[in-house]
Amino acid sequence: MSNRIYIGRISSRTSERDIEKFFKGFGRIRFMSLKNGYGFVDLEDERDADDAVYELHGKELLGERVIVEHAKGPARRSSFGRSAPPPQRFPRGPRPTWLDKYGAPVRTGYKLIVENLSSRVSWQDLKDYMRQAGDVTFADAHKGEKNVGVVEFASYADMKKAKEKLDGTEINGRKIKLIEDVNNAPRLAKSLCIVMIMIITLVQ
Repeated sequence: MSNRIYIGRISSRTSERDIEKFFKGFGRIRFMSLKNGYGFVDLEDERDADDAVYELHGKELLGERVIVEHAKGPARRSSFGRSAPPPQRFPRGPRPTWLDKYGAPVRTGYKLIVENLSSRVSWQDLKDYMRQAGDVTFADAHKGEKNVGVVEFASYADMKKAKEKLDGTEINGRKIKLIEDVNNAPRLAKSLCIVMIMIITLVQ
């Protein structure tokens, strides 16, 4: 993926200030280009771009449900006009070194909030620590709030195992508290649980 994000279906009234507010909390904006009905935003960090696409796609901006996705190409400056669609190719920057070791982040919704996290613990440290309990697909530390982290797992079982095994353990001299983020659990998992309960009830 890249740092550049394509924003579609934006109102013609949308200003750069509106875009800055919309992307608040997803890192520093390095570049912004607004056209008629669409635009491009370059974020400083690739992981912030991944988070923004995950969190903001389909959200409302000035009354319009906008499209937020990784750009397939740079904003085009040519004679195609202001409403020209985004191009299909985008030159990628150098591959981040952490990507080879940790892989691309994947948001699954099987999330644990990590409280009382030492400021010396990075997202890489947190991900490595949580791996002893299961397959970690995403980790972040101190992004929204200092001493708070977020970890997501490949499955609900891995998340539960991590909570049971690592809640109250120490990282860098501080005992962490793990809280299951129930509101973000995948709807499919919840539906399957309901179906299983119904089947068990019928069998009995």
